[in-house]
Amino acid sequence: MRIVSLLPSATEILFALGLGSLFALRAWRMTLANPAFVFLATISYNLYLWHQVVFRWVATWPFIPHARGVTRGDPAWSWIVTACGFVVAVAIATLVTYVVERPLLRIDPRDVVSRVGLGLRRVAFERTE
Repeated sequence: MRIVSLLPSATEILFALGLGSLFALRAWRMTLANPAFVFLATISYNLYLWHQVVFRWVATWPFIPHARGVTRGDPAWSWIVTACGFVVAVAIATLVTYVVERPLLRIDPRDVVSRVGLGLRRVAFERTE
């Protein structure tokens, strides 16, 4: 016998919040559209890609476990690593988004294909001579 929970799942709650935000009051829409949320939404995918690598790297920093006399594994150490990791991960995600991803998205794909094709023709022509 299967027991079905009457409590909504996290997915259902997020879906309801998202759908409700479409028809929400102007104040709620303005809250979601504030510059900090828009910035985090812009870098969110790169933040997702880089956060684990960055946090593992930050956890190996030799000076963090000795900050304020805390030792590795203490809750205070975890908070320090989390704060430093978040700052570094946001910085790397911002750098990758605005220095790598955005400029690449501005390139016309047809231009890339024509340049690659031209380069391949040159290489083939040089090899035949």
